[in-house]
Amino acid sequence: MMGVIKFLAGCGVVALLSCNSSSVLADEVQDKVLSENWKIKSSVDTKLKGEQLSMGESDGPSSWKAAIVPGTVLNSLVKAGVYSNLYEVNNMAKVPVEQFKNAWWYVTSFQLGEISEENNYQINFDGINYRANIWLNGKLLADTNKIIGAFNRFNLDIDSFAVTGTNHMAIELFPPSKGAYSIGFVDWAPTPPDNNMGIFRNVTLKITKAVEIKNTFVQTKVNLQTLREADLTISTEVINHQASDCELTLEGKIGEISFSHKVSLKANEKKLVVLSSKEIPSLHINNPKLWWPNGYGEATLYDLKLDAAVNEVLSSTEKVSFGIREVSDYLNASGQRGYKINGKEILIKGAGWVDDLLLGNTAEYDEAQIKYVKDMNLNCIRFEAFWGKDHTLYNLCDKNGILVMAGFSCHWEWEDYIGTPCGDQFGCATERPEMALLSSYWRSQITWLRNHPSLFAWVGGSDFLPHPDLEKSYLKILKEIDPTRPYLGSAKTYTSEISGPTGVKMNGPYDYVPPMYWYTDTLRGGAFGFNTETGPGPQVPVLWTLHKMFNNKAHFPIDSSWDYHCGRHAFRNMHRYLKSFDKRYGASPTLEDFSLFTQAASYEAIRPMFEAFRVNRPNTTGVVQWMLNSAWLDTYWQLYDTYLIPTGAYYGTKTSCAPLQAVYNYGDHSVYFANDTKDAADAKLVVELYNSDSKLLFTQEAMANAAGNASSKVLTLPALTKGISFCNINVLNSKGEKISSNFYWLSDKKDKMNPNRDSASWVYTPAIEFADFTALRSLPKANIMVTKVAKNNEIEITVSNTSDKIAFFIELMAVDNKTQEPIRPIIWSDNYISLKPGESKVLKASLPTGDINKWNVNINSRGINTITQ
Repeated sequence: MMGVIKFLAGCGVVALLSCNSSSVLADEVQDKVLSENWKIKSSVDTKLKGEQLSMGESDGPSSWKAAIVPGTVLNSLVKAGVYSNLYEVNNMAKVPVEQFKNAWWYVTSFQLGEISEENNYQINFDGINYRANIWLNGKLLADTNKIIGAFNRFNLDIDSFAVTGTNHMAIELFPPSKGAYSIGFVDWAPTPPDNNMGIFRNVTLKITKAVEIKNTFVQTKVNLQTLREADLTISTEVINHQASDCELTLEGKIGEISFSHKVSLKANEKKLVVLSSKEIPSLHINNPKLWWPNGYGEATLYDLKLDAAVNEVLSSTEKVSFGIREVSDYLNASGQRGYKINGKEILIKGAGWVDDLLLGNTAEYDEAQIKYVKDMNLNCIRFEAFWGKDHTLYNLCDKNGILVMAGFSCHWEWEDYIGTPCGDQFGCATERPEMALLSSYWRSQITWLRNHPSLFAWVGGSDFLPHPDLEKSYLKILKEIDPTRPYLGSAKTYTSEISGPTGVKMNGPYDYVPPMYWYTDTLRGGAFGFNTETGPGPQVPVLWTLHKMFNNKAHFPIDSSWDYHCGRHAFRNMHRYLKSFDKRYGASPTLEDFSLFTQAASYEAIRPMFEAFRVNRPNTTGVVQWMLNSAWLDTYWQLYDTYLIPTGAYYGTKTSCAPLQAVYNYGDHSVYFANDTKDAADAKLVVELYNSDSKLLFTQEAMANAAGNASSKVLTLPALTKGISFCNINVLNSKGEKISSNFYWLSDKKDKMNPNRDSASWVYTPAIEFADFTALRSLPKANIMVTKVAKNNEIEITVSNTSDKIAFFIELMAVDNKTQEPIRPIIWSDNYISLKPGESKVLKASLPTGDINKWNVNINSRGINTITQ
């Protein structure tokens, strides 16, 4: 049994409270996030120094602005009303940059009860961008020689600085300069005017008794033969802050499991305590509930509470959430790297994450995004950088079974972004001070995140390998603090003299390619191996967002005013995309027309990317769509926009990644059955082929089966008739119930890529002939009816085609009748649907949390050839 721990919080102590500062009981063992009562001001606008500001002196409180912590300076100014609507039109470009080239002051205060010599007090910073001097109660706590680097974490002992009552803290924060290894948005978005300077992660006050535990880590080892046993290993750093020897008791609890372990410490000693099932037999788990990625099983989580007690008095405590799972990697027969979870090969279906441009993500915003990822049947997010202001994002990935690939950004590998000369082999970090800084980053971030079961790979470099000396350092650190996950030297194809072949590729494309590309390309981004970032280019947001982007004054036809909302550098406009779009779908006469047809084009373009990687297993091991989201209002690389409104690409992804799905192969004109579960599956496919006048030309039923994480060829379609054809495929289970469907529009005129290898690049491979879908503009009209019923927290929508013609590509939008704005976030069971003659579909729309009856919702609909009755 666990021993009794006495909690003495508040015993004989009167806490001093203030409405203007955070209050903490001095005797209470705790971690308190200091997120309230922060103020900022430019150093140019005050003559006061750190000593004065950290004693509570003020030069006029009205000139200070409320600060968002965690957050950036510019985000605080936006919240304070200094700037507004920065993501619209070109408002961002109008923000004066000069004001962010000098230091800014952050000030706050917090209350402590009576200071006890038996306690240890710390202020911990999880992320400061970029350098800082920190004062507490008139004394310099740390200077820029120590507080430097966006991805370093800082633990500052304040025992000799803290006072009973009000404690004042002042932080002189300096922005990143050229050559700084800072936060960057590369060619995904413009650089924020303040370069994201700020206290962008949590500031925490930590109080313990004399003995502290920290950085507790739970490693799991699964019996991969049976999956019915697992062993846990728990490690924690133990620090004796007193000048005398002591004995402490570590007491842990995981569900019904309890354990206790004695540790002896010398005066001021720090040691790593490691507990395995050898020392603690109960850490051998029978019949564990394993953590699985989305689509492969439940993402089960466990909680560990670990207490350190001295003389039965609680001295320090930590809480850790973890999952029991084992990660490994392998090279397939073609030398392509793949990944296994719990011994099962997993096809990585992912997309690239980016935080909000001002690092303004809220917990609610991130929760909606991870729900979107899961809804699209994706199982992975790639973080090119260590994103997130706290653990919220990673906790959400843990909970929802979303694998995370994390590592450093190419922002540090190119002179265009970091601003100083870089080498052509190992990026920019080739000198010892730079490598020491990045090694410190590496240790800091991995220690911070390593308990999250969602994290399955640490990536040392993005577009380059790390310098050999740096890579040796990375591997040494991993061996010491996290030997549980594979290391990947780079997200690009290289062979490292230190870590061997990466076995992955980053050959593009990043701009528009037609559907057949993914099946026919064998040199670059086609469906072979693991493509760590790729995609069919721009994904234009819906009409409502376009109006917001341009303040209801969008120039159309598209002109250079749109370029500011494209990517950067090679992606500074949409010329390549528009050439293909106009050739294939015909030039749009209006913005309204363009906004609908581009959703069809996005749906059509992204679906075969995921499907081709599913069909071509085992030669494929993973694909990451570039990107998942957008940092701001954008036309490039997004499955949903910054307002959380899904694009056509969202639903193309959702359809293509359904666990059991029928797939049309653009390469061989055949139908395949794809199974993305870990178990074998059978199904019946019903295949129908229509012409543009909705006449049924071909239908066939066929039985299909595929092993887990595999696909199989089912049948070959007959030759297409002249013009446009529609292919509808339903997947039925053994009871005859439809479990998924896929609707394609096909042209007898084929897209043709340039056969000259030299014409292709990492950007894209150009097409020289184009499929012809212009006849979609003259399809016979189809009448549809849309009805809705509120049920629980959902709206059930029935869409009926009352005509004898195919109703093609229907966009549904739930609109708040009070504001006339789209309701978001929202989860549709399906959208951008097509209906056969006389067909009805019942869809469900899950609205934001709350009573469904409080929403006054209208369902708007429009389609390529539909008339809503």
